[in-house]
Formats: sequence, structure tokens, C-alpha cells
Amino acid sequence: FDIRTPMHGSATAFRRSTLDLLLSKCDVVSLHVQWDAKASNPLIRERELRLMGSDSILVNTADARLVDNAALAECLSAKKIGGAVLDIEHPDAALFGGIPAATVTPYNVVRTQQADTAVAQNVVENIFTALAGGAPSGIVETIGPPRAGDPAFWASKMYPRSASQSS
Repeated sequence: FDIRTPMHGSATAFRRSTLDLLLSKCDVVSLHVQWDAKASNPLIRERELRLMGSDSILVNTADARLVDNAALAECLSAKKIGGAVLDIEHPDAALFGGIPAATVTPYNVVRTQQADTAVAQNVVENIFTALAGGAPSGIVETIGPPRAGDPAFWASKMYPRSASQSS
């Protein structure tokens, strides 16, 4: 699920999906998004967790604020989802203490020399490409929400957020 798709003319074929459909179909959901202060609500709350299967695993290596961690701990304790792997800054270990299906670490994944080197190389390559008049790699076209005739629109209406969930 992403609000962005490859630019027109891409050789790779992608199919858009709604977050609800993705959560209900995938065995493993891994978050790789940046938290947005304007959208102060977590992306994954109790509602979204309940869409996942009892064997599903949630992986969050992005930002702790993307997930309602109290709801996640409750769902894990009740075995509504199969497990969670959280590599996040300032993890609240007390929430997940005693839950064997939860693995919590203090943001170790991205703090490696190889990761830092790869990010730096990509930034430098994109700067030189842009200065030469080219399009930096990884640039995608942002799209809006699906339109009424798009099948993704109907899937997004399957489980609409209630007013209390969106506040």
C-alpha cells in the first residue's frame, strides 16, 4: 500500500491496493513510512489490527508513533494477531513485557555502518544526477485517493473509519 506509484512508462507493473485490503490479505506487514505530525493519529490502530489474521505479523522499523502500541499489546495478548517485531526508538518495554509474540529492540536496524554508507551513496548519486539534468532514482508520482470507479475505492469503503477513530 502506498499513496505513490511509479511514474508513467515504468517497466514494472504495480497494482494499487487499499490499506484495509492489504492488512486482511498479508501474512507479514512491514511499515516503512515516515510519521507525519499533521496526521497525529497512528496509522495502525485497533481497527487495523483486527483486520489482520491471527497468524499475521506486524513489523515496525519506522517510528513507534505509527502504531497504537497499547492496542497492539492487547491484540498480541488476546492472540488476535500472531506476532510483532518492533525496532523503534524509545520502546515502551512495559507494554510488551511477558508477551512472547513480541520482539522489541531500541532502533538497531538502521544504525549500521553499511546502512549509513548506502544512504550517503544514494544521496550523492541523486545530487549528481539532478545537477546533470536527470531524474534522481526512486522518484515516484504521487497519486490522490482512488476515484469512485476504481476497485480500490470500493475496497476502501469496506471498513470505513468512524468519527471517533479519526479524531
